[in-house]
Amino acid sequence: MGKIIAFIVATIIVLSILPMVFLAISGPKEGCPVNYCIEMTDTNTIEMDSQDRLEGSMASTMRWSIDTMGNSDGMVTENEVEEMVEIMEMMVGMSSYSLRLNDYIGTVSQYNVSISGATGDVSSTYPITTTTSIVVDWEQVGLNETSYEVQISIIGLGLFPFGSMGGDLRFTAPPGYKISNVLGLTDVMYYSGHTVVIGSVTLYGMSGSVSITLEKQ
Repeated sequence: MGKIIAFIVATIIVLSILPMVFLAISGPKEGCPVNYCIEMTDTNTIEMDSQDRLEGSMASTMRWSIDTMGNSDGMVTENEVEEMVEIMEMMVGMSSYSLRLNDYIGTVSQYNVSISGATGDVSSTYPITTTTSIVVDWEQVGLNETSYEVQISIIGLGLFPFGSMGGDLRFTAPPGYKISNVLGLTDVMYYSGHTVVIGSVTLYGMSGSVSITLEKQ
């Protein structure tokens, strides 16, 4: 029973730190000045990067979940962390449903997850840092359309203290396209001739969404 509960808790936390489905109290990743960076490297490929920081009770809850799914001895080991990384990568690999391009669901082609600072006593509130990188491809979407619409679905969890705070997102258009319309972001700022947009996402209740329209320059 303990492992089942731990898996449920771990699943909630894992869903919460995927860049596409949740916005948390996060630190910027190297090369990414905001919480979450989404870039269309071409017109049917999107790359996303995030770095999330779990602190206080969230950090100790994560440690408890990692340990309970291991040997439940009250200490988190490197092996147990590696097992959690495998679970997270499995879930990241299945998470493309939260991204749509021209209303199509893509395919996750690359993904990587890492966890640092998690080992030690399960009661520790020492911060845990999780980094996530993912690449999603759309073979069914044309490479040279006159316009594209990117839809990002976000699921928040009200039981977390940061569930309604949202976070900052940067989106970069592919070469030859500009951003013509943005929905779901506030405090929007455009850069580089409307090819880059940065804005804040706020969760309404337990969910939110961002829609970005691109037009050929």
